[in-house]
Amino acid sequence: MTAVADDALSLFASRLSCRSFGDDDLRVLEAALSAGADVLALLATRSAARRLLQDRAPEAFSNAPLDHGRSLAIADFFARAFALVGDVQSCLAMRYEALLLRDAKYSHDHHLQVSREEWSTFAKDSLDNGFYTIASKAFACAAAHIHPSHPGQLDSTNSIDKDKIDDVIGLQNLAKSLSAQHSDTVS
Repeated sequence: MTAVADDALSLFASRLSCRSFGDDDLRVLEAALSAGADVLALLATRSAARRLLQDRAPEAFSNAPLDHGRSLAIADFFARAFALVGDVQSCLAMRYEALLLRDAKYSHDHHLQVSREEWSTFAKDSLDNGFYTIASKAFACAAAHIHPSHPGQLDSTNSIDKDKIDDVIGLQNLAKSLSAQHSDTVS
């Protein structure tokens, strides 16, 4: 890791210690990640940043006030930071936590409620990255958000909703099948 990358990563760590979780902090992380002189230096910086984020994320949530808005902001920050360092698993975990929190606490807030499209996108991302169990759960949430006013009452007048449900359930079944296959190979 170069001195510039080390300095930028130290500054980023300091800002995390001060509980600063904003766009400026992500730019500091980006600067650290782009300061390598060669591929090995870049990989070392990325690895150090990933470890730092994995250490600091639980700490950030445990020290967060019982304010759901603040928890959402922290989850969003860490999801974006994990994406920058290429930690797909941690990024998806943060996105999932944020979606669950929004779904539980903000279902009546038009700006924060989770849409079917968000659940579907997250589920497909999880499926594409091999997180089949989470994908299956997210597809179930997507299906629940398709026609919330009249679940189970689909007829020819709302065949578009039925097609959406069929698509989501098909992907959910695929995720379940892949999850079962994966658990058989792990055992």
